[in-house]
This record gives sequence, C-alpha cells and structure tokens, in this order.
Amino acid sequence: MISRFARLLKELRLRHRRDTVARLRQSFELKTGLLRKRYAAAPSPWTSVAESEISAADLSVFSSVAIAVFVDEPDVGHDAVCSDAAEIAAGRYRIFGRDVCVSPEKVNWHESIEREGSWPIEHWTQIPFKSLSALGDIKYAWELARQQMLLPLAAGFLVEGKSEYSQHIRETMVRFWNDNPREMGVHFISNMEIGIRSLVWLWCFAACEESEAFDVEFQTRLARELFLNGRHIAEKIQFTADTGRNNHLIGDAASLQVISQVFPQSAEAQVWKRKSAEILGQCLREQFLSSGMHFERSFGYQCFVLEFLWCVYLANGTEPALKEPLLQQIQESTDLLIRFATPTGDLPAINDDDDGYVFFPKRSRSAQREWLVKLRDRHFRDGRRCHRGGSDDDFDYFHHETGCAVFVDHHGDPFPDSGHNHASLLQVLFWLDGEPVLVDSGTYGYNGTGPLRNQFRGTSCHNALTLDGRGQAEPSRGFGWLSLANPASFSSDMSASAFSFFGEHRCFDSAVHARHVYWNQHHRVLAIRDSLACRDDRVARQFWHLSPKLDLQEDAKSVLVTGENVELRAHFPTPDSSIGVHRDRKKFPECAYSPAYGVIEDKPVICQSWQTDGEARWAVFCSDAFLTVATTSKDVLQSDSWQIAFEAKTNSIRFTER
Repeated sequence: MISRFARLLKELRLRHRRDTVARLRQSFELKTGLLRKRYAAAPSPWTSVAESEISAADLSVFSSVAIAVFVDEPDVGHDAVCSDAAEIAAGRYRIFGRDVCVSPEKVNWHESIEREGSWPIEHWTQIPFKSLSALGDIKYAWELARQQMLLPLAAGFLVEGKSEYSQHIRETMVRFWNDNPREMGVHFISNMEIGIRSLVWLWCFAACEESEAFDVEFQTRLARELFLNGRHIAEKIQFTADTGRNNHLIGDAASLQVISQVFPQSAEAQVWKRKSAEILGQCLREQFLSSGMHFERSFGYQCFVLEFLWCVYLANGTEPALKEPLLQQIQESTDLLIRFATPTGDLPAINDDDDGYVFFPKRSRSAQREWLVKLRDRHFRDGRRCHRGGSDDDFDYFHHETGCAVFVDHHGDPFPDSGHNHASLLQVLFWLDGEPVLVDSGTYGYNGTGPLRNQFRGTSCHNALTLDGRGQAEPSRGFGWLSLANPASFSSDMSASAFSFFGEHRCFDSAVHARHVYWNQHHRVLAIRDSLACRDDRVARQFWHLSPKLDLQEDAKSVLVTGENVELRAHFPTPDSSIGVHRDRKKFPECAYSPAYGVIEDKPVICQSWQTDGEARWAVFCSDAFLTVATTSKDVLQSDSWQIAFEAKTNSIRFTER
C-alpha cells in the first residue's frame, strides 16, 4: 500500500493539475455511477435525435475529392485497387497479423480477436477494459470497429462499379448499428474510434452515393448515427482536452469538425463546428514544433495526425480561416516526412508506432508516407522540394544516396501529454547500402501485454545504455512515467561525406552520460563513444539491437555481422569489458522485436558490460577486420587506413586518414 501511494505521489508531481483533477473527477463519477447516469438518462439525448436536426443533412462533404483520394493515386494501378476490394468482399481481412472474418453476416464486433472470448455488451461506462487482461488488448476490437476495411470496397466501386461492393458496405454498417445499441459496448468508450468510424462512413458515402444500396432509407439512418456520434464526441471532448492534449484531441476535433458540416441547418451542430475549429487551431499552435514535427515525436503518429488534418482540409464545408493554417501545417509536416525517409522508404520507428491509419489500413508505413507526400504535391504545386537528411530540435539524420544512413534520437520528453514516449535518448539507428543494421525494437502492444509494454518503452530495448540496471526514465502503468528523460545538451556537424554528433543527458542518479557519434562515408566507418561521469564501480550496459535479417558471429573483441547484402564487423576494443551476443528473447528479453503492432519475434542483440572507471568505451561498425587501440590513450582508435582521436579540450572527434 505504501509503495502504491508513493508511486501515485510521483505521478501527481509530474502531471498537469487539470490532468489530475479531470482523471480524479471521472474516477469519482465512475465509482458513484454519476457518469453512467449522465449518459443513460431517459429519455436519453445520446440515443435519440429530433427529425428536424437531420432533415437537411448533406452527407457529400467529401464527394468532390473522392476519386482523387481513392482512385487517382500515383503509382497505384486499378488492378491493385480491384484486388484489395475483391479480398475484402470475400470476407478476408487481417488486423495486426491476425485473420478476421469481415463478411457482414458473420462479423463479430465484440470479438477479442487476440484472445478467446468477447468484450461485454454493457454500458460503456461500466467496462473496465484495462482490467480485463484475459481478453487481451482492446485495440484489436477497436481496430475492427473503425471499419476501414470498407475503404478498399469504396475504391473498388469507383473503379468497377460493382453493386456487390456498395451492398457489402451498407450491410456492414447496418450490422454494426444493430449490434451496437447506442452507448452500449466497448465501441463507445473512445472518442477517437467513434470519430474515425464516422470519417470512414463519410468517405464511403462519397464513393458510393450513386449506388442503389445508398438509398434514402439508408442515408437517413446514416445521418442519424453520424449526428449522435457528433453529440457523443462533443460531450466528451473536454475530457480529452484535459487529459490527452495529443493526437487524440486532434482526432476528436477533426472528426467533430467534419461531422458538423453534414448538418448545416442544425444549431447544435454549428456549436460543434465553432468549438472544434477553435480546438484544432489550438492544436496546430501547441502540438507542432517549429520543425513541423508533432510533439509526440513519433513518425507513425506524425502520419496519423496528418491524415486527420487532410480530412478537415478536403471537406467542402471547412472555413477558409481554418484551411489556411491547416495548409501551412500540412506543408511543413509533410516536408519532414521527406527529410527523414529511411533508405528502405520507411520512417524511423521512434517512440510508439501502433500502425494507426485514418484511411487505408493495409498500407505499409512506407506506402503511407509516399501517399501523403504525393497527396500534398498533387494539391499544392508550389515547387517545394527538400532533401533527405538534416537536423532539427529532436533528431539528426545523415542520409547518403548510396543508402547509408545514421539517425540519432535526442528528442525532448513530451510528458505529460504524451504517453507514447520511449526512454531512448541518444539512440542510434544505422543503415548500410540500403539495409537496416541497427534498429529500434518497436512497440508491440498497449493493453493486455503484461511487462512487455514497458519493456519495449524502456532504455535497454534501444541502442543506448543503462546504469546499474536502470534506464533513463521509470515507466508507470501502460502510458505513464514516474520520471522524465530529457537531453542536457547536444550539437552536430554534417557534410556530404561525414557526420558527427555529441549529446549528453543526466537521467541517471549522480551521473552524466555523454555520447559521440561519427560516420565517415568514404571509409564507411561508424564510431560511437560513450562516457559516464560518475563514481567508479557502477555497472554500465551498452545495447546494440540489430536487424533480425542479420547473422552474428563472435570473434574475440569483435562480432562479424553478415546478411544478404551486408558484411561488416562490430568492434568493442576496450579490454576490460565483456561482450555478449544474444538471439533468444526468452533467455534475453531485450531480443524481442516488434516489426508491426501485435507482432513479436527475435532479433540479435550485442551487449557490452563494464564497471565504470572514468574511461570511455567505443563501439565501431566498419568493414575493417582488424582494429587496434593506440597504446598511449584509450581515446584513439585506428585501423590500417584511418584514425579517430577524441579531443578532450574541444569535446570533439577528429578523423584522419593514415
């Protein structure tokens, strides 16, 4: 009891006051039944709507852009569109690596998917989904209920005009409405899920409004469901603003803004429109950094929020006063997707990335990034161009045309409004000739994953180091933290053929960790120097997470790293440290790797351990088979063709050819 109380005090000390008050208020209302009473009043405003509110509904908010978004995608042929539609029409669909039946007559909206069993059909205020660990991660069921599997059918209908596609869409939506009475079940817990679902329905209408399946009766039911969705989001959006001023608030406000445009004659909907426009404006000012990066510092969420912004920008009822800042943010944030594209066409897997999409969920991250870039170029032909690589307040990235790239993460902690942060300061990612070498471990899952959730967020699952077994910050629950991980200082220099970086942090008790990173393109050598300013005899462990496609073979103080197109050697020249190569996550948990949400496999990990003694430790990745340390100093490394010297006076690395 004492330890739980101590953890609570730590959390309260770090959180915003309004965040704490809002959460405590909701917990009190939940325990006393007041929350359910508010949403279950009779006659309930959450289950009924006056005919006058929806009689003049205009569902065609996306109709003018449907073909451009669904069909006229660069590099996506009609054959691919039709193939995806046929797959969905046959009832075949995958959610986070698991097969799910999506035939309208068979789909089970409450199925756990990840585990056996179904989520309860009770009033949403009475479902403690985080505590029902036997059912696993609720995100699986939420993902199904987003109904994004309907979007390929909508695209297929535009291309082929097959009535079975539009009929499939109608039957799926009606099945969902009938199986999910208003406010009952897990699909009314999260505003964002309700919002994405609403946007999907409107995009489907834009594609299929001329079909027989979308008749007057169906349109009337659709308008009613959308209006009630808008009312629910509007009622709960203040709680989101108080406890989650992050991608959730953007999602809530964006979907509410679009829904409000469906009902131009409704006084209630016009209140939603003004309120959501105000919140979106605040989000654009507060949630995006000067670089264009969303403050959660996740490239996955960068794409996710961009898709929400696109929905508002493309809706035909968005006011010019809102479109102008949306345009500017879309431009700046999309430029970032170009600058930080990896040699494989993906984006660095920094912080949480749960494969979230508003549009087409079957896309890979690289396809989503490319689609967002080309969507921007198609709508805004202003000649904007930017190159891959560069620096901003959070990342430094060297990217050569040969496919060699080095990425250093030194992002500031976005706490308390982002629970999607990882304790990954000074992490290094590395690609050689287009192939990933040093990788991020990934995300795996949120709820129902036990200790794996915090394991993947922790420092040891990143290319960083721990001290006395402690990481840079202590996680709490699934999205909370008991301490912060902030960089102390950093600097970098970049040319066409070389990159150097220096950064440090003071996240460890009474210790400073400093890291130097140097890459030379001509000699193809990556050198990383770690030093710890602390008392002697503390235990430091340095982790290097390698792509699961690579094979490792130990040899004295080096490791041979090979793959289909990769051959290099990892050197650890300090004599008084131990090197271990691990491949099995059951024996060495840090070997866990999550290439996609909900997917876990093994990857090789190199771990260097030593007792702190005031001396620096090096890790060098290069093609040289032999590497020696100069006898006069541990701050000099050399091979037959080059030498790296650390200069203490300038706190820099000097590279010379021999």
